[in-house]
Amino acid sequence: MKKSIGIAVLVIGVLLAAFGFYQNEASSKTLIQIGKTEINTQKNDPMTNPLIIGGGVVAIIGLVVVVVAKK
Repeated sequence: MKKSIGIAVLVIGVLLAAFGFYQNEASSKTLIQIGKTEINTQKNDPMTNPLIIGGGVVAIIGLVVVVVAKK
């Protein structure tokens, strides 16, 4: 029972961190494009950092629960 809960928490943590990385990359846009040369801007959204950090923490907790449940 604990192992399945740990796996579920691990998956949720990985998905949460992946969503945070995706949101962080989605904020770039092209300013100027001349031929093959282009100038891009990337705005780092500080609101995605808690998603990435929180997802990592939740994934680590899930991994610990899975490892402890094996014993």
